[in-house]
Amino acid sequence: MSSDPLDTVRAYFAAIERADPAAMDFYAEDVEQIEHPNAIKPQGDRRGVNQMRADFEKGRALLARQQYDIRAAIVSGDEVAVQVLWTGELAIPLGALQPGDVMRVHSAIFFRIHNGKIVSQENYDCVEPPA
Repeated sequence: MSSDPLDTVRAYFAAIERADPAAMDFYAEDVEQIEHPNAIKPQGDRRGVNQMRADFEKGRALLARQQYDIRAAIVSGDEVAVQVLWTGELAIPLGALQPGDVMRVHSAIFFRIHNGKIVSQENYDCVEPPA
C-alpha cells in the first residue's frame, strides 16, 4: 500500500470497481465508517470492518459494475477529502429498478489514513432519483 494518502484512496476505489475482495484490506481493523442519512439509508449508518465486509459481499451480488469518478481531491497530512461521482449498474432487481439500470450518487467522502490503511471514512451521499 502506498504512503501517499490519495494514492491509497485511488487504489481502494479501483479495487472496489474490480469487485476485488482485497478492497477490504485497505481498512484498519478498528476502522469506523459513518454514512450520513440519504435516500438509500434514511437513518444513515455507522459500521465497523466486519459489517463493511458483509456489505461489500452484498454489493458484489447487487452490481454488475461500478465506477468511482474522483472530481476533486484535497489532501492535508493523513486526511483526504474527495468529491466523487459513483455509478453502479444493477445485476439484480432493486425496488423499482431492474437489472441494467444505472444508479448515480454524488458524494463527498472524508478519509483518514494511517500507515497506508483507512482508519476512518465519512460519507455524505446525494442519490439521484431513478431516470
